[in-house]
Amino acid sequence: LGMAEVAEFEPDEAFDVDAVAVEGGLIRPIRRPRSRVFLWRDPNARHDIVVLLGEAQPPAGKYEFCQRVIDVARRAGASPALVIYYFATKDQLLTEALRFSEEAFYRTVTAELETLRTARERLELLVRTTCVPQGEGELPGAWGLWFDLWAQAFRHPEVAKDRIELDQRWRDTIAQVVRDGQARDEIGDVDADA
Repeated sequence: LGMAEVAEFEPDEAFDVDAVAVEGGLIRPIRRPRSRVFLWRDPNARHDIVVLLGEAQPPAGKYEFCQRVIDVARRAGASPALVIYYFATKDQLLTEALRFSEEAFYRTVTAELETLRTARERLELLVRTTCVPQGEGELPGAWGLWFDLWAQAFRHPEVAKDRIELDQRWRDTIAQVVRDGQARDEIGDVDADA
């Protein structure tokens, strides 16, 4: 296609070393997957194409990874772009959609928690944000994603791991509010992590 390579991401930015090789009695890290970005310029100056060729998908941080591809496209002077990210499975797409939704949720909740003075107000906020009534005809939003995730987690171990991670963040948020309340003598002696 006559594309030019415009960037290569360092593998240590997206992939951990999760295995080693033993060669000649020496332990060496294995080669991590390469991720290279290519640009094709439209001779009619309408639609440039940016292609990421990755030997593997990063295990986490896909949003940040996509943002890096967009940044490379901008620096290369590509025309305004629609970035399409390929997920190997629908389960990965579901999990990443829920992660994106949860990031927005936690940004909002964290900002609101910081404005409240007492543990009681903070706990009430957490209850209120999880029990928001849905208006007639509205899409279920994050709850619909959670229902799908719970159903998929029952059958797929990888999705189950993602569910546990996402659930733990909520538990950690509640536990932190309880610990803060205990530190200010607003909440008695209870195990915040139970």
